[in-house]
Amino acid sequence: MTTAWSRAARAAAVGAIVCLIEGLAIAEARRQTTANETMSAFVPPLVAILVYLAGGSIVLLSVAARDTSGNTRGALLTLPLSRIGTALLEWIPVLATALVLLGLAITPSATALIAAQYPPAAAVGLIVTALAAGAGTGALVLSGVSLALRGSTWTAVRYPLAVLVWAAVATAAIWRSFGQSRSAGPAVGDLALVLPSIVRQAGFGEPIEPWVVGLAAFGGLLVVGFVVPWAIGGQVASRRRLIRRGWNGGEKSSLAVGELVYSTRNATLVANAVAAEVLVLGLGVLLASVPSPLRQPLLAPVLMVAACLVGSVTRQQRSLFPATRPPQQLINLEVGPWVARQFGIALLWFAGLYAPPLVTALWIGLPAWTVWSGWATAGASAFAISALAGWILPFPLDNAPGQLLASVATVSAAGALGTFAVDVSSNSPLLSMALCLCALIVSVGAAVAAEQRRWAAG
Repeated sequence: MTTAWSRAARAAAVGAIVCLIEGLAIAEARRQTTANETMSAFVPPLVAILVYLAGGSIVLLSVAARDTSGNTRGALLTLPLSRIGTALLEWIPVLATALVLLGLAITPSATALIAAQYPPAAAVGLIVTALAAGAGTGALVLSGVSLALRGSTWTAVRYPLAVLVWAAVATAAIWRSFGQSRSAGPAVGDLALVLPSIVRQAGFGEPIEPWVVGLAAFGGLLVVGFVVPWAIGGQVASRRRLIRRGWNGGEKSSLAVGELVYSTRNATLVANAVAAEVLVLGLGVLLASVPSPLRQPLLAPVLMVAACLVGSVTRQQRSLFPATRPPQQLINLEVGPWVARQFGIALLWFAGLYAPPLVTALWIGLPAWTVWSGWATAGASAFAISALAGWILPFPLDNAPGQLLASVATVSAAGALGTFAVDVSSNSPLLSMALCLCALIVSVGAAVAAEQRRWAAG
């Protein structure tokens, strides 16, 4: 009973933190949109793109969190249930998690639209249409890949390939969203991608027709609720783990190198890193595609979104190991050096994935000092929050609700802190650097303290 109450208390605390951070994100979205008139004019198409990406990403992540070991399905098959009832019980938790997270993801976007004085009815239509388009596209891609690669031979690559295909489709949709004038008719490819038509209509201030909104919502629910379970239902993943990159380190080899190689062997972490990187590349394409007067105001939001996406990957570094009694504790390693090595590995992942926006901004000719300061400030803030969240809440990678809720909370907190630090850097760069340095120090110290407590309790 005590264990049940403690788990309920921890779940309630996590939910309260998520709600608090979501409220901070909403307030920050309202403040930023109201303070920047130039950015306000660009808010509707930007919101359409972000909601589209959120819809596809959350659907893919939610489906990936489904129990593919066969345990749940095997237990349900022993009950007197019909085939449809078994499928519903297997998929309802996944779909419910996706709906909750979609609601959390679109709230700041709706706030930004209202702060930009966008009509409420048009804002609802824009968000619903973009959300349905993103979720439907991600679901169709996942279903198509699953149907094309149904054999057990493709189990290990089926989901990563679906993520890559969806990310490529999303990048193409973002690129095409700015590739045609209003006078020209939409191309067949743009109609198939859906997003370009939504972005152009939002950019020109035209509300989406109600019948289009209803059709998009119905189509998205149909694809996510029926097509995906039908396409990938019954697929069971193998429990065997295939090592493709052997580690032959000897006594002189560094522990850090071995642990870096270990992090690259985790399929979930690598798949999330690939997905985040493709989205970051898409943001770079967006920054390079918009008209020149909008690039400077758009730089800070692009850097912040990219930093939050990359931070959601590095947050999972601690989740590669058991929350209690990790192997490092069992072989009597020290806490401090191990935490430092994991922070270094996470920083290496972060720097590599976060480099494209910097290169793009410098390539299109934006002021070097503005680019470097914004990139460093946003990156340091997002890395500090993400690393701290990963060590305070080390949910296992197969804990879908925990991982997704932690991602939402981390992205919201990193976005709020990063936006504040970027604002401070425009007036006082030294103060902003000191703020980011303090955040990094606090993050490392809190991680060591939390890990020491876990090791002492274990």
